[in-house]
Amino acid sequence: AAAETPAMDAAPQWPQAVAVELQFVGYFFWLSKEIGWMLLVPVIAIPAGMAAVICICTAAFHRSRSPPERFLPLGMEAVWISANFVWMVAELLYDTPEQQTPWAMTPMLKPDEARYSRAVWVAQVGFVAVVVGWFATTGYCWVAYRGSASRVAYEAVVSAALSGSIAFWAMKDLFWSTGHLFPAVGCDVVAVVFLLSSGAHESGEGVAGLSRVDGIWTMWSLSNFTWILCELAFHGNLWWRFASAAIAAAALALLVTSYSAMQDRSEKQGVAVECDEDQQLVQRN
Repeated sequence: AAAETPAMDAAPQWPQAVAVELQFVGYFFWLSKEIGWMLLVPVIAIPAGMAAVICICTAAFHRSRSPPERFLPLGMEAVWISANFVWMVAELLYDTPEQQTPWAMTPMLKPDEARYSRAVWVAQVGFVAVVVGWFATTGYCWVAYRGSASRVAYEAVVSAALSGSIAFWAMKDLFWSTGHLFPAVGCDVVAVVFLLSSGAHESGEGVAGLSRVDGIWTMWSLSNFTWILCELAFHGNLWWRFASAAIAAAALALLVTSYSAMQDRSEKQGVAVECDEDQQLVQRN
């Protein structure tokens, strides 16, 4: 029985290097989409957003065989990014900005508040689904591993809980899309706290292990912070819009030079997964 266990547990896995490349490309297109959306340039935002959704959803699909706490972060990303894309397309197609940009590329079609509202409602359902998924998976891990003192149990619960950065980004978008300024910026700040806590944990070195990868998403969160202020506090002021795009562009530039840092982070996660699986085999045998 002991000899058969590895074969039973061996499921087809997406090559780790390819998965990292897929995520890297997806994040590149995602940040490009954000810049295009901030500047209200549909010819950049829509194709880049579509490419990002395809890359991240494909990576999530190939990780779906993993345990819930391993699949959760990328699965949540896929749902959140898809919902965010729906919101963006609706805005670029049907919504008129409070202050028009010099290039005046939006709305692409005749303004239609009813269609815009329906599309935003669909996106909001996606945002809520991300939050519910986070609570459900974290709760599942806590119940499933309750009473266990093993490292496997600890890592499962902590990994699920610290993926809360994505849930709070989804909540940020939910409050933003409903016009609630302070809850939106508050969720953005809390998401950064979760993000840095997760990076410190995944690195295995605490705060000293934070890397360029964490800096990328911290800068992106800052760009969203100023963008929220632009739209909900300053009525679409163009200087705030341009400042948000500049910060996002800096995050994109940092991403382009950070592939090796993403590889390093992924390798550390891979080593942790292998250690967890080895310990599970020992416990079962």
